[in-house]
Amino acid sequence: MPRAKKPAPASQALIDYEQVLDTGVCVPAIRAEVNAWLASGDYPGVTETTRTLLHHWFQTDHRLRGGRTFAYHRSQRLAVETLVYLYEVAGISSQQQMFEKYAQAGQHPRLAADDPYPRFAVKMATGSGKTKVMALAIAWQYFNAVCESAARSRPRSW
Repeated sequence: MPRAKKPAPASQALIDYEQVLDTGVCVPAIRAEVNAWLASGDYPGVTETTRTLLHHWFQTDHRLRGGRTFAYHRSQRLAVETLVYLYEVAGISSQQQMFEKYAQAGQHPRLAADDPYPRFAVKMATGSGKTKVMALAIAWQYFNAVCESAARSRPRSW
């Protein structure tokens, strides 16, 4: 019978099992807030750039070659809308803030000591379009960085 291989010490150091976070404890509260926000209509609390992008992506008819229509899947739309809500409306920019606001009492995992950058992830089934969602998230961040900073630097007209 062949012996089972032990992982090399160097490869074991790459995996810190204590840093694995269960973000599922936040999902029910986030879903409830996002659903209420969506029900209030026309994406309140977002930048004009974001509103324009969301309208274009999700409320505009898109035609493919041959005349067929294209629409994003419901899960893709909800993933993008949730990212937008968390960052722009709820003002969540770290895992700690997310857990403080959305996790139920007693369900706060141990977080990394240093969390300097906003990091968001979407948990979606295989084949459900995660790559498309990430492309939309990148476009959303890019156009907000360009258009909103340009809008802030323009002098106001009276």
